[in-house]
Amino acid sequence: MVNFSSDERNINEIPFPTVTICQEIRISRGYFNYSNILKKIVDNEKVDPIDLLRLQYMSLLCADGKIFKDKIPNVTTIDEDFYEFLAKGTKPFLKACAWMGTKLECNQIFRPIITDEGLCYTFNMLENEDIFSDVSYIPDFNHNRSILYPSVKNWSIDNGYSAEAQVHTYPRRALLAGYTNALVVNMKINVADIDYACTSFQGYQVVLHQSIRYPIVQIHYFRVPLRKAVIVAITPTQMMNSEEVNDYSIDKRECLLQGEKKLKFFRNYTQNNCELECVANMTLIKCGCVAFYMPREKTSPICGNEKTECIKVVRNNMNTRKLELSIDDNRYGKEYNECGCQPMCTLYNYDTEITEIEYDRRKEYESLGIVSPDENGRHAWSQLVIYFKSSYFIPHVRSELYGHLDFLANIGGLLGLFTGFSLLSLFEIIYFVSIRIICNIKLYKRWYGEHTQ
Repeated sequence: MVNFSSDERNINEIPFPTVTICQEIRISRGYFNYSNILKKIVDNEKVDPIDLLRLQYMSLLCADGKIFKDKIPNVTTIDEDFYEFLAKGTKPFLKACAWMGTKLECNQIFRPIITDEGLCYTFNMLENEDIFSDVSYIPDFNHNRSILYPSVKNWSIDNGYSAEAQVHTYPRRALLAGYTNALVVNMKINVADIDYACTSFQGYQVVLHQSIRYPIVQIHYFRVPLRKAVIVAITPTQMMNSEEVNDYSIDKRECLLQGEKKLKFFRNYTQNNCELECVANMTLIKCGCVAFYMPREKTSPICGNEKTECIKVVRNNMNTRKLELSIDDNRYGKEYNECGCQPMCTLYNYDTEITEIEYDRRKEYESLGIVSPDENGRHAWSQLVIYFKSSYFIPHVRSELYGHLDFLANIGGLLGLFTGFSLLSLFEIIYFVSIRIICNIKLYKRWYGEHTQ
């Protein structure tokens, strides 16, 4: 049974959401001009082998269904140079950051991460060594672990922050609610880098998620358009178990605590991590390779554009199978998918209220004489502001509907109500069916005793 907790909780008892930001410009046109090379392919012109390889890299990053994308020559697998291509071709777009009212260098609080949308940047996500197991191969982007909050030992998803956790800890937590205690990120791109042949939408994709979860951006994100400010007010929701429910078996409580299911590539269990690992394993079996953003061992091949359709088929088949299992329990049994990816017992979600307004930072610079008016919009600024709406929230608690004492109390109450039953009646029954019969047999040689006239 799920109810609201009887006590409010402060937002400083839970982590601030992890914020992963991806720009729609996959690769700067100054580094590689996708549309020009694609035009050469369409016009049957000679293309340099390096440009052809990079074009095949780009086919993994550009949106499906884009014009002439099917003209790009197929390749079964790609090499590790793909990640170097991303690192060199992606221009940093985070220009100014602030956290809890303090201005910080963006590279101090954001780190690069590979997602299904290419090279993105994430705030408040656990470091790679705290998320991935030793088996996983993680591309190195020369990221130095933050010296601000170096250890995760004072926090766990099931138990929260320990008593030893400091005010400023890892993963980060917001101490207060409101706009003045927000994460503020100013982003800037060069408009000349936009390549509409690769993607029609421009701006940024943002995902809010738990710090132990590896994000898949395409599944759920919201957009920050160019020259807009997006203000996000967060209301956290938490699902947690009572102590009684934790004592039940996994099949009865239908959720997993940390440590009850081990994953191959991840140190921490989440349903999303489990499903991503499941898709990666199935993709390797069916396609002979894995997508560039999937967890993998170093020896596992990376799929090229020839395998794009195979990856889609595997993912769609697994989603269909999961739906079938959830619809028809009697036919398929009580399963969540082939990998048994059950929900977590302790779960954080972040409900959002999003406001969007015009934002043109260039005019601010113009008014101060920092930039010339004839800059003529060559750069586009955007701003993202995220903060907790309230300092307190009420978590949900999964608890017993009936415990053992509740069960006995209800039985006693019903018997007393309908039959006049009591503990004295119970002792009388025991007396007449045992002690009385034994005594009669000893005294009168028969169980029913002596007849009286």
